[in-house]
Amino acid sequence: MQRCRRLNPIGLLFLLSGVFLYASQAYAVLYVADGSLANGTGQSVSTWFNNAKDNIAPTTRIAGTATTFTGDAPAAVAVDANWIYAANWDRIDIFPINGSGNIGPTRSIQGSATNLVGAAAVTVDANWIYVADRTNNSIDIFPINGDGDIGPTRSILGATSGLINPFGVAVDANWIYVANGNHPSIDVFPINGHGDIGPTRSIVGATTTLGRVIGVAVDAKWIYVTDEITQSINVFPINGANNIAPTRSIHGAATTLSAPHHIAVDASWIYVTDPNSQSIDVFPIDGANNIPPTRSIRGANTMLAHPYGIAVNDDGAVGGSATAVPTLSEWALLLLVGLTGLFGMVAKQRVNWSARP
Repeated sequence: MQRCRRLNPIGLLFLLSGVFLYASQAYAVLYVADGSLANGTGQSVSTWFNNAKDNIAPTTRIAGTATTFTGDAPAAVAVDANWIYAANWDRIDIFPINGSGNIGPTRSIQGSATNLVGAAAVTVDANWIYVADRTNNSIDIFPINGDGDIGPTRSILGATSGLINPFGVAVDANWIYVANGNHPSIDVFPINGHGDIGPTRSIVGATTTLGRVIGVAVDAKWIYVTDEITQSINVFPINGANNIAPTRSIHGAATTLSAPHHIAVDASWIYVTDPNSQSIDVFPIDGANNIPPTRSIRGANTMLAHPYGIAVNDDGAVGGSATAVPTLSEWALLLLVGLTGLFGMVAKQRVNWSARP
């Protein structure tokens, strides 16, 4: 009697477990401030998973008449576990972290008392909102729950500060890092700095190669700076000062960088907006020299016109770290691995059957 051959389930389980493991992985979310009415797309804050690439539509998009975005705002964006903070030139508009569609801000810091005129960059920590005002040449600091026509709790401004068109701002536990656009320099102030004070230290001088710095981001070891004139990303030590050369730079034709603006980093990647090429370009965190982006978000489906600001949220919050849909190539790889295991077990079973009397 011929026995019925049964498929060994191990290969199938291998495939299903691979899909499950992939689907359970968390992916950071990118928040991008697009500040232009060009191409009829309108001003917006859009999100993508950080593995997104090519001509892909945003996952969510805050856009429409209710948002109160005006002119070429929003110019910048920051996020925490619960909120999106959008720099809207003369105000900071705050939306829910999972907000999407034609919605108004939950609250706004706006009015004559704020002193805001040209809010070009924004970042946050647990207690404060830090705003770089390129028109007032100031860093203005508001409470994290601030709302309405309130004055800054403290500001860094005045001749001693040396601020000239500050375009970017970043913070860590101890310091405020300012991309001092037309100086050009990276100026570092104490986290509790206030008034007409000079920077504690500055990265400035011909050896830095800086031309017009726009964006700044930091991690535990490095300061990452975008330069619009030299079309580059420059990386300096976190405690860098004076007239020093970048430790490494991403620059050259292969990078496709045309007018790099704001920048965000996580443990693995550098994310850069480029309004000229209407793109988000992603490089390895240790990238250097004339290298192409590992991936880019660009094309008509993205609805990007002039992306300026960018933030990355990977803290596991709603709207932050989340489950992404695998790309076609990733699905293909999982399928190939699973089918290889499945057919391998089938072949082994056939050998075992043929060896029986």
